[in-house]
Amino acid sequence: MSSPNLYRCKLRLVREELLAEQPGRIRGPRDAVSYIRSYLEGEEYREQFGVILLDTQHHPRSIVTITTGILDASVIHPREVFQAALASPGTAAIILFHNHPSGDSTPSPEDKVVTSQLCDGGRILGIPILDHLIVGDGFTSMTEAGFMPDGKGGV
Repeated sequence: MSSPNLYRCKLRLVREELLAEQPGRIRGPRDAVSYIRSYLEGEEYREQFGVILLDTQHHPRSIVTITTGILDASVIHPREVFQAALASPGTAAIILFHNHPSGDSTPSPEDKVVTSQLCDGGRILGIPILDHLIVGDGFTSMTEAGFMPDGKGGV
Protein backbone atom coordinates (compact mmCIF):
# COMPACT_ATOMS: atom_id res chain seq x y z
CA MET A 1 0.00 0.00 0.00
CA SER A 2 1.54 3.31 -1.04
CA SER A 3 1.52 6.53 0.97
CA PRO A 4 -0.43 9.53 -0.29
CA ASN A 5 1.53 12.25 -2.08
CA LEU A 6 2.58 15.41 -0.26
CA TYR A 7 2.25 18.75 -2.07
CA ARG A 8 3.47 22.26 -1.36
CA CYS A 9 0.37 24.47 -1.25
CA LYS A 10 -0.43 28.16 -0.87
CA LEU A 11 -3.63 29.75 0.35
CA ARG A 12 -4.42 33.12 -1.18
CA LEU A 13 -7.28 35.56 -1.22
CA VAL A 14 -8.36 36.44 -4.73
CA ARG A 15 -9.65 39.94 -5.45
CA GLU A 16 -12.99 39.78 -7.21
CA GLU A 17 -14.48 43.24 -7.36
CA LEU A 18 -13.55 46.78 -6.32
CA LEU A 19 -16.15 48.04 -3.83
CA ALA A 20 -14.53 51.37 -2.94
CA GLU A 21 -11.39 53.21 -3.95
CA GLN A 22 -9.27 54.13 -0.94
CA PRO A 23 -11.98 53.29 1.57
CA GLY A 24 -12.11 55.49 4.61
CA ARG A 25 -11.30 54.39 8.11
CA ILE A 26 -14.10 52.57 9.90
CA ARG A 27 -14.79 54.69 12.97
CA GLY A 28 -17.96 52.94 14.08
CA PRO A 29 -20.75 50.56 13.11
CA ARG A 30 -22.46 52.96 10.70
CA ASP A 31 -19.31 53.21 8.58
CA ALA A 32 -19.05 49.41 8.42
CA VAL A 33 -22.75 48.95 7.64
CA SER A 34 -22.48 51.17 4.56
CA TYR A 35 -19.78 48.85 3.15
CA ILE A 36 -21.79 45.76 4.12
CA ARG A 37 -24.99 46.99 2.44
CA SER A 38 -23.05 47.71 -0.74
CA TYR A 39 -21.46 44.26 -0.58
CA LEU A 40 -24.75 42.41 0.02
CA GLU A 41 -26.72 44.33 -2.60
CA GLY A 42 -28.93 41.92 -4.53
CA GLU A 43 -28.23 39.02 -2.15
CA GLU A 44 -30.35 40.08 0.83
CA TYR A 45 -32.84 37.23 0.41
CA ARG A 46 -30.40 34.62 1.79
CA GLU A 47 -28.56 34.78 5.08
CA GLN A 48 -24.88 35.51 4.54
CA PHE A 49 -22.15 35.60 7.15
CA GLY A 50 -18.94 37.45 6.42
CA VAL A 51 -16.02 39.44 7.74
CA ILE A 52 -14.47 42.81 7.06
CA LEU A 53 -10.68 42.55 7.31
CA LEU A 54 -9.11 45.69 8.80
CA ASP A 55 -5.57 47.03 8.91
CA THR A 56 -4.01 48.59 12.01
CA GLN A 57 -5.71 51.94 11.31
CA HIS A 58 -9.11 50.23 10.78
CA HIS A 59 -9.17 50.80 7.05
CA PRO A 60 -11.06 47.93 5.39
CA ARG A 61 -8.73 45.75 3.33
CA SER A 62 -11.39 43.39 2.03
CA ILE A 63 -14.80 41.89 2.66
CA VAL A 64 -15.20 38.12 2.52
CA THR A 65 -18.32 35.96 2.57
CA ILE A 66 -17.69 33.05 4.89
CA THR A 67 -20.92 31.19 4.30
CA THR A 68 -24.18 31.64 2.45
CA GLY A 69 -27.09 29.99 4.13
CA ILE A 70 -30.73 29.53 3.44
CA LEU A 71 -33.59 31.87 4.18
CA ASP A 72 -33.08 31.97 7.93
CA ALA A 73 -29.85 30.22 8.89
CA SER A 74 -26.21 29.59 8.08
CA VAL A 75 -23.59 27.35 9.61
CA ILE A 76 -20.59 29.14 11.12
CA HIS A 77 -17.32 27.63 12.33
CA PRO A 78 -14.29 29.56 13.67
CA ARG A 79 -11.96 27.74 11.28
CA GLU A 80 -13.63 29.31 8.24
CA VAL A 81 -14.10 32.72 9.86
CA PHE A 82 -10.41 33.19 10.64
CA GLN A 83 -9.05 31.52 7.51
CA ALA A 84 -9.43 34.71 5.46
CA ALA A 85 -7.83 36.87 8.15
CA LEU A 86 -4.86 34.52 8.46
CA ALA A 87 -4.41 34.36 4.68
CA SER A 88 -4.37 38.14 4.34
CA PRO A 89 -1.12 39.64 5.66
CA GLY A 90 -1.71 42.91 7.44
CA THR A 91 -5.08 42.01 8.93
CA ALA A 92 -5.04 43.47 12.43
CA ALA A 93 -8.71 43.05 13.39
CA ILE A 94 -12.03 41.94 11.93
CA ILE A 95 -15.67 42.92 12.02
CA LEU A 96 -18.17 40.09 11.73
CA PHE A 97 -21.46 40.62 9.95
CA HIS A 98 -24.49 38.75 8.76
CA ASN A 99 -27.86 39.70 7.43
CA HIS A 100 -31.34 38.73 8.54
CA PRO A 101 -33.48 38.41 5.40
CA SER A 102 -36.60 38.87 7.57
CA GLY A 103 -35.53 42.49 8.07
CA ASP A 104 -35.47 42.14 11.87
CA SER A 105 -31.91 42.82 13.03
CA THR A 106 -32.52 41.64 16.60
CA PRO A 107 -29.78 39.18 17.64
CA SER A 108 -31.01 35.63 18.14
CA PRO A 109 -29.76 33.48 21.03
CA GLU A 110 -27.66 31.60 18.44
CA ASP A 111 -26.13 34.89 17.25
CA LYS A 112 -24.98 35.61 20.80
CA VAL A 113 -23.48 32.14 21.26
CA VAL A 114 -21.64 32.25 17.92
CA THR A 115 -20.30 35.73 18.69
CA SER A 116 -18.94 34.55 22.03
CA GLN A 117 -17.28 31.49 20.46
CA LEU A 118 -15.71 33.54 17.68
CA CYS A 119 -14.41 36.13 20.14
CA ASP A 120 -12.74 33.31 22.07
CA GLY A 121 -11.10 32.16 18.85
CA GLY A 122 -9.98 35.68 18.03
CA ARG A 123 -8.35 36.04 21.44
CA ILE A 124 -6.44 32.78 20.93
CA LEU A 125 -5.26 33.82 17.46
CA GLY A 126 -4.51 37.43 18.36
CA ILE A 127 -7.10 38.77 15.91
CA PRO A 128 -9.56 40.94 17.80
CA ILE A 129 -13.20 41.05 16.76
CA LEU A 130 -14.31 44.66 16.99
CA ASP A 131 -18.01 44.08 16.39
CA HIS A 132 -20.62 41.73 15.02
CA LEU A 133 -23.15 43.60 12.92
CA ILE A 134 -26.55 42.19 12.07
CA VAL A 135 -28.08 43.87 9.06
CA GLY A 136 -31.79 43.88 8.29
CA ASP A 137 -34.07 46.83 7.59
CA GLY A 138 -31.94 48.54 10.23
CA PHE A 139 -28.90 47.09 11.93
CA THR A 140 -27.71 45.97 15.34
CA SER A 141 -24.18 46.39 16.62
CA MET A 142 -23.47 43.62 19.10
CA THR A 143 -20.87 45.93 20.70
CA GLU A 144 -23.30 48.82 21.14
CA ALA A 145 -26.00 46.43 22.38
CA GLY A 146 -23.61 45.09 25.04
CA PHE A 147 -23.48 41.52 23.69
CA MET A 148 -19.73 41.29 23.10
CA PRO A 149 -18.04 38.99 25.65
CA ASP A 150 -16.23 40.79 28.48
CA GLY A 151 -17.51 44.11 27.17
CA LYS A 152 -14.76 44.05 24.54
CA GLY A 153 -15.10 45.25 21.01
CA GLY A 154 -15.66 48.58 19.40
CA VAL A 155 -13.91 50.43 16.65
